Amino acid sequence: MHLLCGRELFNLGFISQGVQGQSRLNGQGLAGRFGQFHNYSFNALEVPLALLKSGRNGVDLFSTFKGHTIEINWPGPLLLLELAPVGRQPPLQSNPMTADGIPFQDLQARARKLRMLIVRMIAMAGSGHCGGSLSAIDILTYLYFYELRVRPEAPLWAERDRFVLSKGHCAPALYAVLAERGFFPEEKLWTLRDINSTLQGHPDMRKTPGIDITSGSLGQGFSCAVGMALAGKMDHQDYRVYVMLGDSEVQTGLLWEAAMFSRHQGLDNLIAVIDNNQLQSDGVTKTIVDIEPLAEKWRGFGWEPRRIDGHDFHQIHAAFAESKSLNGQPKVVIADTVKGKGVSFMENVVSWHSGAPDSAQTQAALRELAGDL
Repeated sequence: MHLLCGRELFNLGFISQGVQGQSRLNGQGLAGRFGQFHNYSFNALEVPLALLKSGRNGVDLFSTFKGHTIEINWPGPLLLLELAPVGRQPPLQSNPMTADGIPFQDLQARARKLRMLIVRMIAMAGSGHCGGSLSAIDILTYLYFYELRVRPEAPLWAERDRFVLSKGHCAPALYAVLAERGFFPEEKLWTLRDINSTLQGHPDMRKTPGIDITSGSLGQGFSCAVGMALAGKMDHQDYRVYVMLGDSEVQTGLLWEAAMFSRHQGLDNLIAVIDNNQLQSDGVTKTIVDIEPLAEKWRGFGWEPRRIDGHDFHQIHAAFAESKSLNGQPKVVIADTVKGKGVSFMENVVSWHSGAPDSAQTQAALRELAGDL
């Protein structure tokens, strides 16, 4: 159980002493692992909701954390908080907050901006993978601006959640998100694939802040994510590991060996998401090696699958919120997406798996993407 205020994370246990009164708070104004606050009630002495904010008004809420007691700075008596399970998470609130304080409904607009960055950087580089980057960006936007426990100012923070882009050729999407999230300046994006750039064609953990593992050879990133999740279990750490796969990556035997191992080890801190855009470099995925029925396959390997529209933020939220149970099973979100999503002349076109738009195509794509901003 966690509580995050002022971007500081605290592990919360149960206090042994009794507390007068009870306030059921819905998590409004709190940031951090989404769902943790909705799943627990707060038993407290005269807790005003206005004080349980994320520190954006310059108030340092926490003074000390000792054992199972949290002391809160406010002009009143000492507050003792207790967390107790209250059941399933309620429906999505109308206006919950993202990691940097932007309303949830604006995630769509942010994803549209990130699509523009992807098109621009690939056009400037003269090469890259537009189609899969555009299909994956809604999931990445949700993860980095709502879900993941990360600190851009401290990319190697030991308690961070890990993210692995196993479909490493879609690095432009991840780079755009990392820049927007504050891991490095946006200007770096315009050096994509340049000699000596920190942003190469595939993610490199030795060069780029925010990259947890070098990836690109399909299937290997997934295996690394499994190792990270196992390490977390062995070290008694509570971070989660998120890994994004391409649908054609599911055709690799290495992946299924790692999937079987994950269930055997009870890696319920591992959440995979498949960017199922149904196209790969050589054509339509199902005509090359059909990977369906996906949910049944993963279930047969002991995973807990969920299938969603990978461009619907409400479905994305629900899938990840429901994938956090520690029940001994790893989780997989099968996200049905559109290759080239957001740029009409790229959508569902195999040739846009890779390759850069020319000047006229770039301007047309940016005009289309800017339409709703």
